Amino acid sequence: MDDLIDIKYGSDHIYTEFNHCRHVSSARNFIHQHRRKGRQFRLILQKTLFLDPKSFDTLVELINQCTEGIVGLKCFSATRFSEYGSGIFCRVLDECPSITQLEVSRCRLKMDTANALITAVASSTILTHFSLKSTKMAPTALSRLGDVMHNGSLEYLEVHNEILPYRAVNGLAHALSNDTRLTTLILTECSLTTTKVDVLLLTGLLRNTTLTTLSLGFNWFNSYSDSFKQVLSTNTTLQHLHLPKSCIGNEQQRSI
Repeated sequence: MDDLIDIKYGSDHIYTEFNHCRHVSSARNFIHQHRRKGRQFRLILQKTLFLDPKSFDTLVELINQCTEGIVGLKCFSATRFSEYGSGIFCRVLDECPSITQLEVSRCRLKMDTANALITAVASSTILTHFSLKSTKMAPTALSRLGDVMHNGSLEYLEVHNEILPYRAVNGLAHALSNDTRLTTLILTECSLTTTKVDVLLLTGLLRNTTLTTLSLGFNWFNSYSDSFKQVLSTNTTLQHLHLPKSCIGNEQQRSI
């Protein structure tokens, strides 16, 4: 997402209702002015409210008026997100074909909202990038995370600062073993243990033929395990393996 230009809506200090106001008009005008230069944008909804049903219509309208410009959507620290978050993403993914990148960061996801989000992403056939960061998602909902790779279009999956239970990692591993699209998988600060990492590698990566980048930084596992040696000696597509702050000894660092 580094090649995108971010347009922020909302404020660090004021919770803003997303409606027909000057912020929406300013974003639309800015995008239209720069779109002819071939630039693409990611709309960031920061500390933004969607309590008025008309706000949903406004967001969808803005995106669809700038289909060649807005290709990504990020919700960051959106207040009361569990009340409306699933509705936003279901509508955007269903009605806005230009959105191929989606990120939810520091938004509280309760069970119903989390399940609806996973279902929406899994049902999308155009979403290529999905990031989930610091949402405190319930373990039961996280266990369905592997479902998002069933949409047939996902190329980039990032999970940061979430407690992934064994069931979630096992689901990801099985999805990874059959996946033919994903090229980047980032699981940082996800409470990954040696047992979980072994499952991810031996069940998933050992059979995968498309993943080129794997990042497991800031977890706590034994990188001396045989699973690393086996995968590194047999996998021919993995190009980048990142393990910062993950209990790595010098000997293992030399072998990676």
